[in-house]
Amino acid sequence: MESQQQENTSVKKEFDLLDDDANIYKQIGPVLLKQDKSEAVMAVNGRLEFINKEMWDYKLDAQPPHKANVLQPTHRNTYKRHPRQE
Repeated sequence: MESQQQENTSVKKEFDLLDDDANIYKQIGPVLLKQDKSEAVMAVNGRLEFINKEMWDYKLDAQPPHKANVLQPTHRNTYKRHPRQE
């Protein structure tokens, strides 16, 4: 996971250096497809968000039960136990 996070962070930094009209290509199998910079940035940001969430969940699971057994906010402003601790 950390290597994927580092790779996507590096790609994000490279995108920051590019002009908005730069050519960006995405490899799908043996084919390179042209992609808008905004689409490519959104895809990388989405991957980073997913990776960071997965790493956070893994760190919670790796903690001893007394530390991982904390209340987590839900979307309804109520609190419940972390799902892996129920």
